[in-house]
Amino acid sequence: MDRVLRAWAWLEAFWLAPVAGHAVFVTRVAYGLIMAWAYLELFPYVPALFGPSGLAGIEAIESAPGFVGIDFMALGHFRVLQHVRSMFVIWLLYGLLIVASLTLAVGLVSRTSAVVVVGLHLIFVAHVPHVFGGWAWMIHVFIIYLVLSNPGAAVSVDAWWRRRRRGGSADAATELLVPAAGLRLLQLHVVTMYLVAGWERLDAPAWLDGEMVFRALADTSFARFDLNLIAFQPLLRLLNYTVYVLEPAAPLLLLVPKLRKVGVVLLVAMHAGLELTMDVGFWQLVMIASLTVFMPTGWLAKLLRLAEPESEET
Repeated sequence: MDRVLRAWAWLEAFWLAPVAGHAVFVTRVAYGLIMAWAYLELFPYVPALFGPSGLAGIEAIESAPGFVGIDFMALGHFRVLQHVRSMFVIWLLYGLLIVASLTLAVGLVSRTSAVVVVGLHLIFVAHVPHVFGGWAWMIHVFIIYLVLSNPGAAVSVDAWWRRRRRGGSADAATELLVPAAGLRLLQLHVVTMYLVAGWERLDAPAWLDGEMVFRALADTSFARFDLNLIAFQPLLRLLNYTVYVLEPAAPLLLLVPKLRKVGVVLLVAMHAGLELTMDVGFWQLVMIASLTVFMPTGWLAKLLRLAEPESEET
């Protein structure tokens, strides 16, 4: 019975006890900026992608008998733009998404901003799913996790305004603590992502032959630079097997406390290298931001110039 009670107390503390929120604040800023950046890049193409006469707009549907729009039933309930006839409404929603992303980044009405970002993002992704990479199918879930952990508790306009209303009497140490649930869900999701990605490639011929990195960098559809890589094949083969081992090992590296610092550094380096050499949307930036949930609180405290709580458990 004592073991059951201890296990229950551990689970309760793991999911519900207040924890240092430094990682939550960093990811809030990063996710907000990534969303704003991603949609600002689409600015010249908004009418063609999302407008009434665009790829899946209502005018295109009406002009082609039998065409019902770009069908992707995973987000079928969010396919509302195909019923909008006004380009003004499209621009209004697009502008609201940009503003909400930026207000999320600065921590202004953080939870409301997060919910607005998630809802509008799903609407735009559902309209033309082929335009977005896999990162777009994951980041909105990560943002929802932040809502559960009070992302505006500190390093935010919300926190500044609370202190101003209280005459600066807020307890700075308490302000840095957030509910654990959202942070835990984000940690588990990141670990699961690495587990699935690593498991799928274990028997992939290109990875086993040591050719995947070379093929990826030689493919000008994704590579940032058009280079002759033949002379670098031995190095690329080494990098191939490094990534081949690192991603499946990531769950172990991130979950075991003694291995966590090394794991975070290696994974961030891997994603940074991919971002520098390949153009696959915002995958790498999302993953680098998400890995902060495994970084020591002391590292993030220095980054944010905040006090370090007595407990560094994240």
